[in-house]
Amino acid sequence: MIDLSKHKWHKECGGKVVYQKPIEKGVWFEQAGLCLKCEAFPLVEEEIIFEIDQNKVERFYEDCQEWRILSKKTISEKLET
Repeated sequence: MIDLSKHKWHKECGGKVVYQKPIEKGVWFEQAGLCLKCEAFPLVEEEIIFEIDQNKVERFYEDCQEWRILSKKTISEKLET
């Protein structure tokens, strides 16, 4: 289950992400991310950077197909505050 109280950001633009119920019929998931900056929807978990705490985030890397926990200071994306 996704912790909706933590901040989330879109990997492509760094915009804040909120969860919305899909509006399209036939979508297999119950909810999906919506980027408030670029309005991309639906975003799956692999396209979102998840806040762990004030200093750390969890991000998916496509090249090695794994999730990594990193310092917010070391990721290349500029995250909206």
